[in-house]
Amino acid sequence: MIQEIEAWLAEPVYWTGVELYQAHGSNAVLKRLFAGSSDGYNKRKLTEELARILDEAREREAAKPVVEETDEIRTLKARGAALMDERSALKERARTLISQGTTQGDELKEMAHRLAYGLRQELDDVYGRVKFWETHGYLPETSEAAVQSVADLVKRRNTLRTYLTPSRGGTPEKIRLWQAELFEKEALIKKLTENDTSETR
Repeated sequence: MIQEIEAWLAEPVYWTGVELYQAHGSNAVLKRLFAGSSDGYNKRKLTEELARILDEAREREAAKPVVEETDEIRTLKARGAALMDERSALKERARTLISQGTTQGDELKEMAHRLAYGLRQELDDVYGRVKFWETHGYLPETSEAAVQSVADLVKRRNTLRTYLTPSRGGTPEKIRLWQAELFEKEALIKKLTENDTSETR
């Protein structure tokens, strides 16, 4: 979380910040507010809230026993930062195309697929493993890191379902992206929970 928010504050892209607040913020009113529009007030407030969350996370981190960072952890963090940069660049490019009147085409399809089916899963895995290491002091098996993120997946799935309610609205492009992401999240949750059930039999 710390690395994600630090990267965002260094190069803020509004809708990426909204996703970060959806994942790490606790104020339901602000979540709805931020998801509504990217006006000046929302941008300032979002920056303030993410900076506050970052400060609190740093304080909690400082209170933890010091565990020496390994080369593998440094590699994971570097990979996570690179993925965040890629995600921000793709989203910015997509918004530019849409603002220019492009609502379909191979480039947009490829970006949407990468965002919905590639980057999110990779980020979940990378930061899930880093979070596990920060909590336990060792790296888990890949399956453990995946299970660690089920709660976050469910939270995001529920948010997407809210976005897709008829009263919510949204542009056709956003709806397509939300639907694709929802499909991905539900498939991941099903897979992870099925694996967890089979392991306990």
